[in-house]
Amino acid sequence: MDTAAAQTTERPSNAGRAVRLVCWLGLAYIMLLGAASVLLHYQVDAAPARAYFSDEEIQIGLDYSFQRKLIGWSNQLVSLLFLAVLALTPLGPRLIERLQVLTRSWFLTVLATAVLLYLAQELLALPFGILGFLNRRDWGMTERSLYDWFIDFFKSLGVAGVFALLPLVGVYLLMRWKPRGWWVLASVGAILFGVAAALLHPILIDPLFNTFTPLEKTKWAPIEPKVRSLVAQAGLAVGDVLVMDASRQGSHSNAYFTGFGATRRIVLYDTLLKNHTEDETLSILAHEIGHWRHDHIVKGLALASVAALVGCFLLSRLLLALLGRAPWRLHSPSDPRGMPLVLLLFLLASWLLLPIQNTVSRYFENQADAASLELAQKPDAFVGAEIQLCRTNKSNVTPHPVNVFFFSTHPTALDRILRGLNK
Repeated sequence: MDTAAAQTTERPSNAGRAVRLVCWLGLAYIMLLGAASVLLHYQVDAAPARAYFSDEEIQIGLDYSFQRKLIGWSNQLVSLLFLAVLALTPLGPRLIERLQVLTRSWFLTVLATAVLLYLAQELLALPFGILGFLNRRDWGMTERSLYDWFIDFFKSLGVAGVFALLPLVGVYLLMRWKPRGWWVLASVGAILFGVAAALLHPILIDPLFNTFTPLEKTKWAPIEPKVRSLVAQAGLAVGDVLVMDASRQGSHSNAYFTGFGATRRIVLYDTLLKNHTEDETLSILAHEIGHWRHDHIVKGLALASVAALVGCFLLSRLLLALLGRAPWRLHSPSDPRGMPLVLLLFLLASWLLLPIQNTVSRYFENQADAASLELAQKPDAFVGAEIQLCRTNKSNVTPHPVNVFFFSTHPTALDRILRGLNK
C-alpha cells in the first residue's frame, strides 16, 4: 500500500463529480463525432473527382473506407467504455485493491495493473483486428494467411507493450519519488523517450516485421544514381534508401521517412516500385526528402514535448485535487487505483487534440509536397503518382470536409492533384 502522506478518508467532492462529468461528456463528444463521421461519409459531391477517377473507383474508395470506418469506430467505442467503467465507477479501484492484497507491494501492484489493463484492451481489440484483416482480404488488399497475420500480431503485442508500459510505469515511479514535482521530470523523460524511440525504431523494431534491402541491391537499382542526385540537390547528407517487402503483407503502396540523426532513412514499399513509373517514384521520394528538409521529426518532437509538459502539469494538479475522493480514494498521486482514470484522461485528451495534431500534419505534408514539386520538377509525375496511389490503395477520393478536418493527416487527393496541375 502506498504510504505517502495524504488524506485517506472518503469524502464527497465537487472535484470528483466534476471529473466524472467531464469524462462522460468527453465520451459523449467522441461518440457523437463517430456518428457524424459515419453519417456524413456518403454526403459528398463526387463530380470534381470524376475528372480523374471513374465512378467505379470513386464508389470502391467510399465503400472500402466506410467498412474500415465502422470497424474502427466499433473498436474505439468498446475501448472507451471499458476504460470508462473502470475509471469512473468503484469497480476499477476495487479490483486494484484486490491486486494490492495479492502482491503486497506498491511496485508490483503498479506493474500488474499496467500489464492487465494493456492486455485487456488488446484482447478487446483483437476481434476488430481480425475483422479488419478479413475485410482487407475480401477487398483484395492482402493475400496473406490469418496465421501469418497472427504472427505479426503477437510481435506487435510485445513491442507495443514495451512502448506503452515503460512510460506508464516510469511516470508512476516519478510520482512516487516526487508527488508534487513529478510532472517536470516526466516531461523531460517524454522528450528523451521520444528521441530514443526515433533513433532505435528503424534499427530494432521495424526489422522484426519486414525485410529492408538497400535500393542499390534490388532490381530497381538503376534508379539509384537519380535518387542520390535528388538527395544531393536537396542539400542533405545521404542517408539509407531502403526497399521494404510490403508485398508480404498486402498491396498497399506507400513511402515514408523514419529515424533521427544517424538512423534516419527513406523507406520505399516494393509495391510502390512495382506499381509506379520511375518519375512517379522519384516524385514520391522527393516528398519524403521534403520532410527531412523541413526537419519535421524534430518539429514534431518539439510540439509533442510542449503537449507533454502541459498535460503532465494538469494531470498532477488533478490527482492532488482527487486525493481521498470517491470513487478512487487515492492515498497519493502514485496510488495505482488511479491508473484507469489516468489512461482514460490521456485517451480523451488525445481525441480533443486530434484536430490540432492533424492540422499540423497536413501543414507538414503540404510543405513536403511543395518540396517534391521543387526538387523533382515533374508535376505530371506528381499528379500521376497521386492518382495511382489512390487506385492501388482504394482510397476515398471524396471525403467529407468534417472527416478531413478531424481525421485526415494528409491533404485530400483532389487538393494534391490540383496543386500539381497548377504548378
